[in-house]
Amino acid sequence: MLAWLSILADRNPDPAQPLVTVEQIVEEHWKTYGRNYYGRYDYEGVELDAAKKMMAYLGEMVGSWPADAFGKYTLDTADNFEYLDPIDGSLLKNQGMRFIFTDGSRIVFRVSGTGTHSFSFLPLSF
Repeated sequence: MLAWLSILADRNPDPAQPLVTVEQIVEEHWKTYGRNYYGRYDYEGVELDAAKKMMAYLGEMVGSWPADAFGKYTLDTADNFEYLDPIDGSLLKNQGMRFIFTDGSRIVFRVSGTGTHSFSFLPLSF
């Protein structure tokens, strides 16, 4: 919510001008970048060993996926991504497996490190 309020404040600096709405901002974004779709599936209470085994398998398969493994999507790159914290500069490695396709869409698999073990699958966000 705070992100949208910040965007709206930036896009509406002059109260004398007509209000730029969220709908207008989204439609402008779609015209520039195309439609975006996002889905997230969380699996709670996953056994940690099983989740780690699956993540290891995905890592071993990097570079070995057949050309048609993802249907109409062409894999551009796959990696175990890292996160550099912009505040304290710490580098967090092994954050999950990321599959990036030539059209810019992606699939991300990651195991949560908080609370009960969970596994997130973020399919084809583009």
